[in-house]
Amino acid sequence: LVPKEMHRTDREFMLKTFIYSLFGIAFSQAFFMLGLRYTTTSNAAVLNSLTPIFTLLFAIMAKKEKFTVFRGVGFIVAVAGVMENHNIAPLSISGDTWKGDVYTLMNCASLALFFILSRDFLRKNSPFWATAWMFLWGAIMLGVVSIHQLDQLVPHSGMTEHLWIAILYNILLGTQLPNYFVVLF
Repeated sequence: LVPKEMHRTDREFMLKTFIYSLFGIAFSQAFFMLGLRYTTTSNAAVLNSLTPIFTLLFAIMAKKEKFTVFRGVGFIVAVAGVMENHNIAPLSISGDTWKGDVYTLMNCASLALFFILSRDFLRKNSPFWATAWMFLWGAIMLGVVSIHQLDQLVPHSGMTEHLWIAILYNILLGTQLPNYFVVLF
């Protein structure tokens, strides 16, 4: 899928994929999950539709895009669309959901920053190869941050060695290894 000459693993490439994975994977997913934990699904759906609006604002602020009348009208139409979604799925920012709403907005902002910061890098490099590295970095970061919560996810009673072996088999041999063979051939 990716020609060998595009298999970069130099220090600059690794550093950039690490930094971009902070915004595009780790922060984005962490804020998304925290947002879902502390707000309603309706609020999350409506607020997540703001990601393109954040992206446009950040692109203009970073001088990656120029503000034009056409983009200004597009921005207004996008905000109107979010407001229309608000009427379909009521947005209720209250004392109970404000924390989740802020996390959800932080998810939108983080993802928008990722889009703006990584755009030129992904144009110069193989997006497939770079994305694979970003997902690896993001998985490591999220794994380190969330490993302490594994005991809350998996109940201790009933988890025998055989069950753990079956889980690992399904993850590694049932899904991952066949994918590697498909990619190789």
